[in-house]
Amino acid sequence: MNETVNDSLLAALKQADEAGQIALTRHLCEQVLRGRPDHGPTLIRHARCLGELALYGEAARALDHAEGVVAKERLPIVFDRRGHLLELMGDYAGAEQQHLKAHDLDPGDASHLILAAHVAFLRGDIARAVELGCRATACPEGCLDEAWINLGGYRLAERRYEEARQCYRRALEFAPEDPTALERLEDVECVLRDRASSPLGVKSSRDSGPKPPYETPG
Repeated sequence: MNETVNDSLLAALKQADEAGQIALTRHLCEQVLRGRPDHGPTLIRHARCLGELALYGEAARALDHAEGVVAKERLPIVFDRRGHLLELMGDYAGAEQQHLKAHDLDPGDASHLILAAHVAFLRGDIARAVELGCRATACPEGCLDEAWINLGGYRLAERRYEEARQCYRRALEFAPEDPTALERLEDVECVLRDRASSPLGVKSSRDSGPKPPYETPG
């Protein structure tokens, strides 16, 4: 394949992918890889496409190939993509480990910890999601608005509404018009207003469960 044809194919592939044309994206990935089987970006894109089509074995092989040929600075992308694949397969613990491997190579970017926290939350480990989410918010770069929004969601799961409100306010410092942060802030403020106006006052989460029918004698 000559470079002119290759450049044309890569441009067509990018356009198809951005348009969400999954069949055309896979088809063009296969064409590019026939001429350049070690083209890392296309291997990664192909793996994502295959995973979305539930072709998990093929996607895994594409990522294994990509890991062996991409430059070291692109390895976090491979690990995150493998994390997404494992998430699709229901292996949330394995997905978390892949995102943490990406974080080890790129510790300044919050994105990898955001993804790790998300899969911890999906498997029901809210405490772990909070831990990883807090670490994500402390990173110097990356999608920090998303990190704060997600942490707010984990705090909501814990019924820690005031902490959730603070998370959404922090998200709005990074993205003042973010619709998700604005909607969730209003939502949690409704809860806080209702709790404040309740004649019973605001209860802690420890007091929210059922009470025993009588006191146990001492």
